[in-house]
Amino acid sequence: MNRSDFFKSHSSIFSFPIIKYQKSSLSEEEKDIILAKIRKEMEVNRYFTNNLASLSGLAKQLNESPHHVSQVINEKMSRNFFDMLASFRVEYAKKLICDDKEMKLTIEELAEQTGYNSKSSFNIAFRKFTSKTPSEYRKSPAG
Repeated sequence: MNRSDFFKSHSSIFSFPIIKYQKSSLSEEEKDIILAKIRKEMEVNRYFTNNLASLSGLAKQLNESPHHVSQVINEKMSRNFFDMLASFRVEYAKKLICDDKEMKLTIEELAEQTGYNSKSSFNIAFRKFTSKTPSEYRKSPAG
């Protein structure tokens, strides 16, 4: 047991994508192409507003394998699918809040428009990325 290679390895949380995808068949050029497709689907088509958004659904939209889409998100965006989805949703919610100067949208409506099925999930994600609830953000000078 003392001679096991297990104890010699130096793994780090920061090196996981490199190790995890070491045998990947994707070239850097292919990764960049998939990344551009992901960004377009998120920024232009607002895939994240779909309350049923999933990695497999996004991959299908992009005509790519879920594994390759996940790999690109992990390596090129330094996050997992759910964190990426949440960050796009929160950024969009911030825009909606800023555009809604008369505060006509309820928090529930904001949650629904950004792809969340519940106000509590929306609040949790929003606070994670902004350190404020949507209501607090709306009342702040940024909102």
